[in-house]
Amino acid sequence: MKRIFIAFIFIFVVQVLFANPLLKYRGKVSLKKAYGPPNYGETPELDAVEYYYSLQLKKSLVLDVDGKKSKVKEIQLIFLTDDFCQKDLEGKSISLTGELEEANTGHHHESYYIVISDFSQVDF
Repeated sequence: MKRIFIAFIFIFVVQVLFANPLLKYRGKVSLKKAYGPPNYGETPELDAVEYYYSLQLKKSLVLDVDGKKSKVKEIQLIFLTDDFCQKDLEGKSISLTGELEEANTGHHHESYYIVISDFSQVDF
């Protein structure tokens, strides 16, 4: 029983130390379109068009990626539920909480994206 408890504590500590933190971001939302499958813009006449929300940050992020500083002004928004997607967010200023990730698939149209856990509309 003691070993199981220690294992759970170890797993919890590892997740806390190595998980991306949920941070707050503020900015203005825009709806954009980009080429999708099958070739993501290499064959525009065959490629699907994907629409996505992008957040133009109120303050740029300065990220240190592999020892090189990168200034990020715009981030793609990824919604986990349809509740968020069904709202008309274009042109609205929002504050959101989410996990920042570096783009890693053809469906990521900005260099970084945020997996949103919560957001609210704000005025600034």
